[in-house]
Amino acid sequence: MALGRRAIGVELESGRFEQTVREVQNVVSQNG
Repeated sequence: MALGRRAIGVELESGRFEQTVREVQNVVSQNG
């Protein structure tokens, strides 16, 4: 979980937050 939070922080800094959210949602939908 800590690693995921760090990755999200990096994405926020690089301005790719929206794309990251979509990618995470895609993974969750595939696994769920």
